[in-house]
Amino acid sequence: LSRNTLWLWLVTVSTVGSGSVAALFWMLWRASKRHAARMRWLADTDGLTKLLNRRAFVEQFSASLEQFAKTTPQIAASQISIGRAPPGALCILDVDHFKSINDTHGHPVGDAALQRIAKLILEQSTWAPSPSESSARPLVGRLGGEEFAIWWPGVDARQAFQLTDQARVRVAEDHLAPDSLGFPMSMSAGITLLAVTEPPDTAHWLAAADRALYRAKQGGRNRCELETDGAVESRGNAPRESRNQRAGNGDSSGTEPVAD
Repeated sequence: LSRNTLWLWLVTVSTVGSGSVAALFWMLWRASKRHAARMRWLADTDGLTKLLNRRAFVEQFSASLEQFAKTTPQIAASQISIGRAPPGALCILDVDHFKSINDTHGHPVGDAALQRIAKLILEQSTWAPSPSESSARPLVGRLGGEEFAIWWPGVDARQAFQLTDQARVRVAEDHLAPDSLGFPMSMSAGITLLAVTEPPDTAHWLAAADRALYRAKQGGRNRCELETDGAVESRGNAPRESRNQRAGNGDSSGTEPVAD
């Protein structure tokens, strides 16, 4: 509240009966709480897509990991396999060839595309293992540019892969919808299965999901890549080349980012 507003409240309090003082201060407290909640929402929200911004996503993801570490027996990453339920899965999604959308249609249309994709991802992420537990609901955020992230708590590898791939398919098929932007879009996704570690290492899991995303880009884009220790699964429309084929074509098989 502004200083002038607070001064007006104090003058009002001084001119009314003592029985109204408590009610006035209660109203002031409520207004202050609403203002603080609004400021917090603005600080946590990406202005374009209305998803969590990067800082808020990482902060809430880290808090979720810390909670799992307190309540779940430790599981070594090497013990996790396809079909075995870990604390959850982290997914990073990146819009394919987004620069060409901006170059062809203009930046306003590019912004509209990001808003449309964010809406589709958010709709897909409404699934939760236990709807009665708010802590089990997914987190969805925009990490920056055309890159998004989903934290799927309480899912196993197959669930995480299926849910993420459904989001990929929705984006790829969206140009068929009556309210679509009218041109095809696609995205690639990298998924990593989490183990309980001590201390919870947010940066480690973000880097692991990013490596899986890199493989999805290298594999042809418009696909998902899921990795656990010793197990990799992929799905998408584009055929994957083997590492030797990529090397033979002069493509890098390292871990440097792939544009678009």
